[in-house]
Amino acid sequence: MVQAKTKELKITKVFNADQTGKTKERVAVMLLGDSDGNKFDPFLVNKTKLSKIAETARENTATHHGFERLLWSELDPLQRGVHIYGNATAWWNSELSIAFLSYHFLGRPGRHEGDLLLWDEFSGYWRQDVQIFARLLNVELLKPFNARLRHKCVEFLVEQVRAAGAAVAFKMTRLLQTNLLRWIKDAWTSLS
Repeated sequence: MVQAKTKELKITKVFNADQTGKTKERVAVMLLGDSDGNKFDPFLVNKTKLSKIAETARENTATHHGFERLLWSELDPLQRGVHIYGNATAWWNSELSIAFLSYHFLGRPGRHEGDLLLWDEFSGYWRQDVQIFARLLNVELLKPFNARLRHKCVEFLVEQVRAAGAAVAFKMTRLLQTNLLRWIKDAWTSLS
């Protein structure tokens, strides 16, 4: 699927972004690497309290990556080779997706050639504003693995409903672990 998409779109470079799971404690991390083996500056999202004063909260978001002024004065110098953001949940959102795309793709040389970014199935990446911004940067977004796995699950359910027919009360058949493992393997293999 990835090879077919790169040929179809005449992509010269493939990027893969991966996010750590949200921990209950403090931070999520977004990492980016490309098909040439290069690693790029990570984005960190820390949990921080938002100001109760709306104007201050807006200012903190606009000028201090979400942190209050005093904490930002400590964090800003740490941003060499890493980008630090804060919000109430320490969770990725569409605003961070746009900041990430802007930082990594807006000023890159060869932008007219197009790039393919493999991003997982988190909804914050796929909001319409993020998709439009990516298109403006000539970056194609691809959510291959989870989409293929979800497709297999839907097929499994549809087959059961059809087999049951309208006359019989539907009772879902348990998914066998061997089927799930085969679907995962097939979804992964299809990405080459």
